[in-house]
Order: sequence, then structure tokens, then C-alpha cells
Amino acid sequence: MPDREHYDLIVRNATLIDGTQAPRYHGEIGVRNGRIAKLGALGDAHADIEVDASGLIAAPGFIDAHTHDDRLLLSDPDVIPKLSQGVTTVVTGNCGISLAHSPAPHGTVTPPLDLLDSEGPWFRFPSFRAYREELESRPAAINAACLAGHTTFRVAAVGRLDRAATPAEITRMREMARESLAAGAIGISTGTAYPPAAKPHPRLWGTFPRVLGHYSRDLGSFPLETAVYKMTGLTAKTYGLRERGVLQQGA
Repeated sequence: MPDREHYDLIVRNATLIDGTQAPRYHGEIGVRNGRIAKLGALGDAHADIEVDASGLIAAPGFIDAHTHDDRLLLSDPDVIPKLSQGVTTVVTGNCGISLAHSPAPHGTVTPPLDLLDSEGPWFRFPSFRAYREELESRPAAINAACLAGHTTFRVAAVGRLDRAATPAEITRMREMARESLAAGAIGISTGTAYPPAAKPHPRLWGTFPRVLGHYSRDLGSFPLETAVYKMTGLTAKTYGLRERGVLQQGA
């Protein structure tokens, strides 16, 4: 007889919502080496760990697209506030605010950078590469797609937000942007609610599964498949996050 297929983890008897808006279906998930190796009926396959998901939904980890978790990833790498809501990927550095390229310490942290640290010791990363290397040296329990913040650049290059930057200061900010993108930042963010881009901007909803559940299950505003898609597959597609946001073989 052929050997039974072996996996590190099998999730059995689940209802699968795969993050593509496709209708839900019943199936099983086989995971090997941290990747989905097979979806569907796994029959008599066995695993080191088996989870019975009867009556439960298995979906891709949620992607929280609007966070200020730059510091949280380092200060609380278990990231329980995110994992407890089903979030497995965060986009950091939003609203023009990031820890890299950190301004030189000079006492009071310039608002709005104090959103990340009001006292200043976390602003210790002179480059995006330095921030990335610290993340990689003690990785958090979730994935991170990191933006670099324009306002952080401006405070580092200009020191104040109430005057126009000089040509030399603009050149320095451009170099910061180039370095950040070359070192792995997924983009440069701005925040129009704050100087120098001071225009009101709508606040985005964070990731609240209970809110999604209310509008989907209770009010029937959209199918649960659509709710999951908005928090997984759609976000991954928008940000170009490969192999995220979907339940599929190899993800």
C-alpha cells in the first residue's frame, strides 16, 4: 500500500472562504513547511497536528491596511491585539508617520510623530534598512508591509513643519525616499490631516470582525464572502502582497 500523505498540520471539516469572493465550500487544509500544500478532501492523510473545525470558517488571515504598528511590532512582538482579531498582516507607516528615517533627537517629539512615541527613544533608525534589520533580527508574530512616512522625512530634513523646504532639504528627502524603497519599503505615505499636507482626510476603519459580522450576518448588507474578500484578497491585491489574502495551494 502507498504511504499515507503526511502534513505538519491538517484542518478538517472546515467551511472555507478563500478570499476571492468565491462561494464558501466544505473542505480540509493540509499545511507543510508553513505553506498550504493541499486544499480539498484529504482522506486518510495524517499530520503532526490535526484541528477539527466543524462548524467553523477557515479564511485567509486578515490584512489590516491602516495601522501605526511600527513600534508595536518591536515592543510587543506577540502582537496579541492583532492576532486576537484574526489579523496576520499589517501595513505600517501610514499617514506620513514612520520610525524611519528617524529625526535626530532634540527633546520634544514633533507632532504628529508623537503618535508613535511621545518621548523619543524609539526614533533611533537613521535609515529604513536599519529599521528593517531590527525587525528581521527579532521578528514579530505577524507579517508587516511597511511604508516610509513623508512627514518623518520632513522632520528629519527640515526640523519644522511651518515653512517650505529648501532645495537642499528636498534633495535630502528624495534620497530618504530612494533609500527606503531600495531597502524594502512598499511605498511612501503622506497624511493630509497633518502639516505640511494639512487638509482634512477621512479616517479609515480598522479591522473589526464583529463590525463586519454585524453588517454581513445581522443586516445582510453583503455576503460574508465579500466581507472576507475586503479584508484579505482585495487588500493583498491593492498592495501587491504576493501569496497573501487567499487560501490556495502554495500560499
